[in-house]
Amino acid sequence: MGRRDWTPGRGSDTKRPASRAACPNEGTPYAPKEPKKGLSGACAPRRLNPLVEVFRYDRPFKRSCNQEDPWPFRQLSPDELHAAAAELDRCLYNHEEWLNGLFGTLICRLRPDERDLAPDAHQKCRLGQWYYSPLGTATALVDQPGFAELGAEHERMHQCAAEMLHASESGEIVPLDYYQRFMNALKRMRMEIFTLRRDIEDTLYALDPLTSVPGRIGLLNKLREQQSLVERGVQPCCVAIMDLDNFKSVNDVYGHAAGDKVLVIFAHHIAQGLRPYDRIFRYGGEEFLVVLPDTNLEEGFDILERLRQELGKLPLEVGAGVPLHVTASFGIA
Repeated sequence: MGRRDWTPGRGSDTKRPASRAACPNEGTPYAPKEPKKGLSGACAPRRLNPLVEVFRYDRPFKRSCNQEDPWPFRQLSPDELHAAAAELDRCLYNHEEWLNGLFGTLICRLRPDERDLAPDAHQKCRLGQWYYSPLGTATALVDQPGFAELGAEHERMHQCAAEMLHASESGEIVPLDYYQRFMNALKRMRMEIFTLRRDIEDTLYALDPLTSVPGRIGLLNKLREQQSLVERGVQPCCVAIMDLDNFKSVNDVYGHAAGDKVLVIFAHHIAQGLRPYDRIFRYGGEEFLVVLPDTNLEEGFDILERLRQELGKLPLEVGAGVPLHVTASFGIA
C-alpha cells in the first residue's frame, strides 16, 4: 500500500491545530519552514499542504489551553486502570459501611471506636489503608489530578468525625457547626472519588481496544486544543498521519491475528518513542495520527524519519518462522 495524502474534511472555515502552552497570547500564526531536503523514498515522510489546508472544523474550539489533560491516565495500562476502578468501588462500599457505623454511634450514643478517635484515624479506615498503602493500586494514581485533594478531604472528614464523637462521648449534643463541617468535607471527598472514577472510565472509553492507544473519540478535542494555540501564535505544532505499507497483504498471507499483532507492536513502539507530551491516536484500520506539540516542520520531520526507520527494522514474530518486516509511510503538516 503506497502512501496516501490525507484530508479529513473540507469546509469554508479553515483552522490549524496548535500545541500545548501555559496561556495563549494574541500573535501571528506559526508559518512552517521550507521542506527539508535530502530524504526521499516512498516511505519517507512527505509534506502535505500546510495545516491551514488540512484541518477544518465546523464548530469553534471551546476548551481552555490550560484545562486539565483529558486523558490523565494514559501512562497506565488498561489492566491497571480496571484494577484501580475496582479498588475505588470497594473503597466506596467500605466507606459507606464506616459512615453507617458512625451515624449509628452518634444517634444511639454508643461507645466510639478508638480508631476513629485517633489522630491517624484517616490512615486506619479501609479507604485510608488503600490510599496510603505503598503496594496497592493507589500507587499508580499518586501523580493523577485530584488524588492529593482526595487524601486531604478524607483526612479532614475524619478530623470532623472525631470532633463529633468526642462531643457525643462527653454527653453533649453535637454542635451544628461540627456536623456541617463534617458533611462539607464528606461531600468534597465523595466528589473527588467520583471525579477520579469518572476520569478512569473516560480514559478506558477513549482507548482503542486493540492497541490501547487513544482512539478517535478524543482526537478532535486534542486537535482543537492545538488549533487554538497555533492561531494565537503561542507555539508551532506538527500533525502527521501514518499508514502501514501493504498491510492488506499481511492479513491475506499471515491472517488477521498476525495483522492485529503488527498493529499493536507498531502502536506501542511509536508511543514509547515519542516525547511525554506528544500524542498518538489510532485513526482507523492501519492508520495512526501523531500530534507533535511545540514542534516545527523540521523537528517533526526528523522525529518521524527516526520512527520510520525504526519501524522498518522491527522484527515481527507472527508465526511465520521468519521475522516479518513491515514499513510505514508518513505525511506531515
